[in-house]
Amino acid sequence: MQASSVQSLGSGYLQVEGVLSGNLIRADGSQGWYRVPVTLVYPENAARCNGDALVDVVNSVFYETFAFAGTQQDPFFPSLLPGARLLLGDDFLRSRGYVYAHAQWNKLVIERQRQAGTLPTRR
Repeated sequence: MQASSVQSLGSGYLQVEGVLSGNLIRADGSQGWYRVPVTLVYPENAARCNGDALVDVVNSVFYETFAFAGTQQDPFFPSLLPGARLLLGDDFLRSRGYVYAHAQWNKLVIERQRQAGTLPTRR
């Protein structure tokens, strides 16, 4: 992972924004690669971690249903909401020693943002 920003959240937790990239082999044997935005939230002191992580995969149904999703006309712009984190809250995650990961996995979302000119610049 290539980190683009690190922020202290208080209570001994850090939030790291970055890009996760790697190579893959498809079912047909062809090779590919990926590069996706990712957010990690974790305890600064590894001893506080309980060994469990919550992976919040962005739900892209909004992008697949509404053509305005990810564009400047999107009322929830950029519609990359960390659903589980919003529902559970940072206090819950920190009080139990969880690691939190939020990754964008749907190429449609990234392509829609690229077409609309709303994709954050690459670092």
